Amino acid sequence: MSDPADKHRNIPWQKGLRPGGGRNAGRLMDILRARGPTGRRELASALGVTPQTIGNLVDTLASDGWISTLGPKISGRGKPGARYAVNPSGAMSIGYELAQDRVNWVVMDLAGEMRDSGRFPVADAAPAALLPALLRQTDLLQSTLSAPLAGVGVVAPGPFGPLRRRAGHGGAATWAGPDPIAPLRAVLDVPVYLDNDANAAALAEALFGAGAQMSDFLTLYFGAGVGLGIVTGGRPLRGAFGNAGEIGLLRLNGADAPLDVVASAAALRDDAGPEAIAEWIARAAPPLVQVLTMLEDIFDPERIIVTGDLPDDAAEWLCDALLDGGVSVPGPIAGTAGPLTAATGAAALPLFDVLTARSDTHGRAMASS
Repeated sequence: MSDPADKHRNIPWQKGLRPGGGRNAGRLMDILRARGPTGRRELASALGVTPQTIGNLVDTLASDGWISTLGPKISGRGKPGARYAVNPSGAMSIGYELAQDRVNWVVMDLAGEMRDSGRFPVADAAPAALLPALLRQTDLLQSTLSAPLAGVGVVAPGPFGPLRRRAGHGGAATWAGPDPIAPLRAVLDVPVYLDNDANAAALAEALFGAGAQMSDFLTLYFGAGVGLGIVTGGRPLRGAFGNAGEIGLLRLNGADAPLDVVASAAALRDDAGPEAIAEWIARAAPPLVQVLTMLEDIFDPERIIVTGDLPDDAAEWLCDALLDGGVSVPGPIAGTAGPLTAATGAAALPLFDVLTARSDTHGRAMASS
């Protein structure tokens, strides 16, 4: 009989960082991030807990460095109490997006603000070549941080696990091992997380972008190929191996190649002019409409968010074409999480439970963790 744990040994993520105080602490951090400085009474009301519980929570979080205690807000009668806010310098994280010819990176603080970002070129995208480069970059960045490093998030184009092998991804199948980032995890003294780039883009849009006020949406992400990040009930949907939303593997009726090839925006990196964008939209929009209208029936999203490695205006123009082609009203919208969407999502992985109580890593750790 097979080991029940075998099913999850290729899951490309692990449990997110949790502040002291458990689930209520994550919810409290979420409230403070959204509302700004807030007093104990308002926090107790928002969480539905007793003043004693709030007192214990804020004391624990303050001693751990997650929140700061501010002076009272003077207004009305009565003795004003202290207010609390997320301490941006309580911790920081680093996120890496592994693209075909470069690595995008982001440094994020505990409040979810980007502190620094950049990119560096790579000649070889295989893990054996990339991991030493990530280690060097992490050492460099860590030496400049003004707060403890909570962890490192790494996102790469999917698929992972058995689906990658079945898709025939050749040498890149080394990412399909039980723990492909084990060498990085073994050297760094902080947690290291691995996820799909489209999942990370959806997380970034949920936390900081166009999906921040939505609980159910789809993120169409253009990176090395075409991917889909799914947020349902306020939580990212990943699947058993992190491959939920791998629409790039689909080969539509009459198509000579999978969607990753047919709708790829890679050519726009060399020519981002209006004519090149128009040609790409003319080629990509029809098959995308076919896929997205089907996904709308399955997931019933509030909106579809379009983002990724695209030139200025390309996402908005594609949204218009998708709406004209039959995607449901009010139609897709361009993402607003910034130009490094997937890297931003990668940096959020170590801070999942701190940045928002809605996020979920399913509590499942990689076998080697």
